[in-house]
Amino acid sequence: RHDGTWLWVVPVGPVLRAFLYAAMTLSVAIVIAGSAQPGPASVGAPAGRVFGVARITRHPVALGTALLMALHVLPNGNTADLAFFGGFIALGVLGSWHQDQRKLHEGSEAFREYHAATPFWPFTGPRTLCGLREIPAWVWAVACSSRAMTSEASAKPSCKTTRPSSRA
Repeated sequence: RHDGTWLWVVPVGPVLRAFLYAAMTLSVAIVIAGSAQPGPASVGAPAGRVFGVARITRHPVALGTALLMALHVLPNGNTADLAFFGGFIALGVLGSWHQDQRKLHEGSEAFREYHAATPFWPFTGPRTLCGLREIPAWVWAVACSSRAMTSEASAKPSCKTTRPSSRA
């Protein structure tokens, strides 16, 4: 086992589990939508039009993954999990910030407009709800089915983590 030292233990009851499943499904939907929707630097991207997942965050894949990993850290309070999941969080946040700084330094007026029109942090922009509504139905279907598959897999006893409170 790669448990490491436990830093915190959060009891995962039905309310927290439901919250985590819903938030993880949302995170997966953001990542999938970000992979499917062309970014401002993509070939064939619609110039000057902010829509869909870009209304939620301008870095949907990186920050959606960081959010997903942050949700995994909450119930997994050992040093090994913190190092593993924390690395993805740091990569997503710092990498996205660095990309913004690099693109702003290049001086593209189109990117400056995109930067001004889109939020860095997920769900902090004024048009977040519009962005959620503009995500295609097939993205939600894939995200929900992936969540259902991982929920089934995590219910198996071989996948459960032994927590300090349950040790004899």
